[in-house]
Amino acid sequence: VEDALPDVIKQRLESQRPMLVLFYDATQKTTDDQRVAVDSVMAEYRGLIDLVSFDVSKYVSTDASGVVTPKDAIIDDPTARAVATLMGSDHLNVKFTPYIVFVDKQGFITYRVRGYVDSAFIEREVLRATE
Repeated sequence: VEDALPDVIKQRLESQRPMLVLFYDATQKTTDDQRVAVDSVMAEYRGLIDLVSFDVSKYVSTDASGVVTPKDAIIDDPTARAVATLMGSDHLNVKFTPYIVFVDKQGFITYRVRGYVDSAFIEREVLRATE
């Protein structure tokens, strides 16, 4: 799995930083609402957990129902390749966005969810990942 990780995630795992990883598609209307919910919680818990976000529209194509397919252009971009690989069925199996993964300081996924979630849900999972 480590080969599939973008450097920004590897760095946080090595430094044992809890993180909220957000996969989103900037072209989807849900993204704005999800970013407001995530950003409000992150502002309150700044320093306890890191936000790592990827606009997957750069790496994958998303159809109207949210199904993602890797773009061919990612071959020359190591970050794009790592993000697309991480999203793939052999790893996180991200088929819809937004998609949030909560990771604790030991590198364990404490929760993951697809679709919009409100700030109360995000806050609860941030607290769980940072315990």
